[in-house]
Amino acid sequence: MTRSASRPRILFITPYLPSVSGGGAQLRIRTSLEALAAVGDVHLLLCNAAPDAQALIELETPFRSLICSVTVLGAVMQAKPIVWASQLQPSALRKLLFLAWVTTGRINPATRKQATELVAAIRANARAERFDLVFAMQAHWAALVSPALGQLLLPGGVSMLDWDAAEAPAMRAIAARFQLARQPLQFVSAWVNVLKLRFHEQALFRRWEYALYASPLDVDYFRQRLPSGKLYCLVNTVDMPEPAPLVSRPGNAPQVVFVASMSYWPNNQGILMFLRDIWPAVRTALPRAELKVVGRGPSPELRGFDGCDGVVVVGEVASVEPFYRCADVAIAPMQFSVGSAIKILEALAYGTPLVGFEVSTVRHGLRDGVHAAVAKNKVDFEQKLIELLQDSVGRRRLSQEGRTYVQQRFARDSVVRDFRAYVDGVLNRSEPGAHAASAKGELQ
Repeated sequence: MTRSASRPRILFITPYLPSVSGGGAQLRIRTSLEALAAVGDVHLLLCNAAPDAQALIELETPFRSLICSVTVLGAVMQAKPIVWASQLQPSALRKLLFLAWVTTGRINPATRKQATELVAAIRANARAERFDLVFAMQAHWAALVSPALGQLLLPGGVSMLDWDAAEAPAMRAIAARFQLARQPLQFVSAWVNVLKLRFHEQALFRRWEYALYASPLDVDYFRQRLPSGKLYCLVNTVDMPEPAPLVSRPGNAPQVVFVASMSYWPNNQGILMFLRDIWPAVRTALPRAELKVVGRGPSPELRGFDGCDGVVVVGEVASVEPFYRCADVAIAPMQFSVGSAIKILEALAYGTPLVGFEVSTVRHGLRDGVHAAVAKNKVDFEQKLIELLQDSVGRRRLSQEGRTYVQQRFARDSVVRDFRAYVDGVLNRSEPGAHAASAKGELQ
């Protein structure tokens, strides 16, 4: 795609390439990219330090016309590994004093020399000195690029950081799980990380002008830390597939499905807990029940359940549609939630009745017994799943209500359209200071 002199130049800092059928982060990136490309000319900084970095630039066909250039951070690092040593192999002292962890990675800001090298590489690839808008996906990549932000923005340019979710409360919740008496090293390490994260978070709020987040539940957190009120609730989205009628299958084995990226630790942790603590009771009540675990990156521990007690660990697939279509119920067993899980929206969009823990479903505003079966604890989850597998009328009702709810609030086309209008207003400095992402973003 060639650059138009009349359109704004946008630098999009992203950990992944967009995908039509990728994981949650890739789908969120897709939503942002489609809106940004409708407003200006988009140049990517692909923040991935894989050994064969150049091989990563394989854009799917729908996105080739939306992107003008791609700068691969991994290639920049490989060109001068000595300069990037603190990123590639940070010293023990740097880890202790500076590095902080969030749910999606580590925060490790670039040094001044690294910032200079990064700016030079971006300018060479984009054939542009500065940008009207710098848009970053995820806090840790924004932190890395922050030292270069002043060199990348035009005077009066705009910076946006898509946090996806409030990371600090999530890390505090993780730290709170450790007990000083029983796990002293983990306890101290986790709370030191919380303190370092607070420092980095304050720096990000100072440097980045606009904050985006995925769930309206986070609005108060960001409003308190960004007094300017330049906030936008960019909800996660799904494409709406054609509805499929729920068919009662008397005599058939009850079918349960979990679709997720298993390499993401909350998903792996959640499904392992489900298999140990909930699934045995389901099989006792329904001995023929079957569970399919679908998604890339299953751990060896998870694969150990394959073939046992009706469990099939499928792994990565070309399309998740057949698995949703054949399932009686989808599950969301994550006990830890940041942002808003797209897998929940996806299941409801297919019209598959869902059982999930409150910690995840609440971030979408789902109501128990109306849009999904919402469990407060493991025993509640077990009971709701068994009851729903035995209740075809209840499944049909949740299927219809859940799909309608998602279509009204999370359909991709309308979310992209609203965000495009917001970005256009920001670049023209005509938008209101705060934006609640319209009625779609308000929980009821």
